[in-house]
Amino acid sequence: MSVQNQDIFTFFCLFKADYLRKEGKHVKKVGIVCEFNPMHNGHVYMLDRLRTEGARQILCVMSSYFVQRCEPACVPPAFRASCAASCGADAVFELPFPYSCASAEFFAQAGVYILSQLGCDTIAFGSECGDIDTLSGLADEEKVTAEKDKGSASGQRRLAPNDILAVEYIRAARRLKFNIDFYTVKREGTAHNSCFVSDNAAFPSSSAVRTQIKNGSVPEGLPLAMISEYSAAEKTGMAPVFDNLLGTALYTYWRCADPDENAVYAECAGGVSGRLHNAALSACSYAEMMQLAATKKYTDARLRRASLYAFLGVKEADLKTLPAYTRLLAMNENGREILKYLPSEAAVTVASKVRDIPGSDAAFRQSELEKKAESLYTAILPQPCKAGTLFSASARIKKNKD
Repeated sequence: MSVQNQDIFTFFCLFKADYLRKEGKHVKKVGIVCEFNPMHNGHVYMLDRLRTEGARQILCVMSSYFVQRCEPACVPPAFRASCAASCGADAVFELPFPYSCASAEFFAQAGVYILSQLGCDTIAFGSECGDIDTLSGLADEEKVTAEKDKGSASGQRRLAPNDILAVEYIRAARRLKFNIDFYTVKREGTAHNSCFVSDNAAFPSSSAVRTQIKNGSVPEGLPLAMISEYSAAEKTGMAPVFDNLLGTALYTYWRCADPDENAVYAECAGGVSGRLHNAALSACSYAEMMQLAATKKYTDARLRRASLYAFLGVKEADLKTLPAYTRLLAMNENGREILKYLPSEAAVTVASKVRDIPGSDAAFRQSELEKKAESLYTAILPQPCKAGTLFSASARIKKNKD
C-alpha cells in the first residue's frame, strides 16, 4: 500500500471510528495482554489475524522489565514495544511491575483492567485450546492449574499455560464487571515451554528463541523489525538480558535475609521465607537454591516470585491494588489519533512522560515499585547504566505497517 493510499485508509478508519463512537455504535477496539519476550512470527500472525477478523484498533499492554516467569525480559521494553508498533499494534502500553511477574490471577486482572480503561471492547489472546466457548466454561470452574502429570489428586483441571491465562482473563472481566468480548487465536508452532525449534515449525516459542540467543546462535522465527530492534539493543549494551546476575543478587540476599522480616512480602508467607533462607544457606548458586526449596506445594514459579518480591519490597496489597497508571511505550501513526479518543473518565492515567504520572497515593506506590524494578534491571544489563534511564525514556513513534 502506497503512503498516499495508507494515509487515505487511515483517515477513513479514524473518521468512521469517530462517527460510530458519536453515534453510540460498536467499534472493534481489540486489546492484547502480552510479553513479546521477544516478539516472534507467531505474535505477528496473531496481529494480522485480528486485522483480518475486523479489528479496527489494536492496543497492547506489555510486560515491562520482568516477565511472568519472574525473569528479566531478554530485551528492554522500549525495543520490544517499538517492534510491536512496527508489526501491527497501534499502541503499546506498559503492564507495570509487580503485576508483570505476578501469578496468573493478578497478571490477568491488571492487564484486563488497563485495557478496559483504554476503551477496548474486545480482548484477544492465543490459546492451546482455541475455543472461546470451552475457555468460558472453564472460567466457571473453581480451580484450574498448570498441565503437568495427568490427573490431579486435588481434582483441579489441568490446563496448558496459555489456556490458564485465557481463563483468568475471562474471570477477571467477570470479577471487575466489565462487559468485554473475548476472541482467541489457536496457538500454532512449538509448545509454549519448548526450548527447541523444530524443523517444520514456522512459529517457534519465545522460550526456543531465548535459548538460541543464550547459545549465541542467530534466532529463527523473528520478524525483521525484532531482528533490527534486538541488534540495536545489543549494540548499545542493553541485550541480551538473562537471569545470571539477577540470580546472584537474589541468592546473596536470601543468604543474609531474616526469614521473619521477609514473611510480610507477597508470596513469602506460609513458611516460604524460611524455606528460601535455608535453601540459600545450603546451596552454592541461585539455581541450586531454587531446586532445594521447591516441592509440590512450593512450586518453582511461586518461589521465584517470592524471591524477587521480597528483594524489591512488594506486598500482597500492592498486587491487589489495581493499576493507577500505565506508561505509553510505543505507537504507530494510527496510535497518535487513537490516544485523542481515549475515555475521558478512565480510572487509569496514560503517562507519556514521567511528569504525567498522577499524584495519588496508589500512583506514588506503583511508581516507587517500578523505579526499584528498573534500578535492578538496569544494573544487570550487559552494560549497566544509571537508574532511571529506561523509566524516563519517551514513547517511540513508528510508521504504520503496510
